[in-house]
Amino acid sequence: MPANSLIIIDMEHAFLRAFNPHRRQRLIDKVSREFERAVQRGDNIILLYSTQWQTISEIADKGGDYQCLHKRRKSDQSGAKDVFAVTQEQSLPVESFRLCGVHSDLCVLNTAVNLTVLFPSAKVEVIKDACDTHNDAKYKWSDYDFGQARRVHLI
Repeated sequence: MPANSLIIIDMEHAFLRAFNPHRRQRLIDKVSREFERAVQRGDNIILLYSTQWQTISEIADKGGDYQCLHKRRKSDQSGAKDVFAVTQEQSLPVESFRLCGVHSDLCVLNTAVNLTVLFPSAKVEVIKDACDTHNDAKYKWSDYDFGQARRVHLI
């Protein structure tokens, strides 16, 4: 069973429709590429979503019958507790997490930071080119205060 997981956060219509079509498609393409790479590596893939619409089909359907694909509705802004629940329910070994998706300044980074608390020995990486946010100002990764969670790496 794979010990590495790709976590795709909030890639759902409710959030993506706020982007212009070009920006939305660029993000979908980048997240899709990360999905395909995770399948090639044999990693676990955890799709986290916030609304009843779940992850968009352009991404979710790529999994087909992939045995290491897990879907979960988030219980709050950070999906770390939900990732923890999936790893426990499925008895998944954990060495590293790679995160991507929507709301890089909120959901993605809060999930990453909280994963470092729940999984203190795991490597946590945020794939910044496969993330985006709805903030009007261009989000600056350097502005984010990781606080005690200095183990979150931006790649």
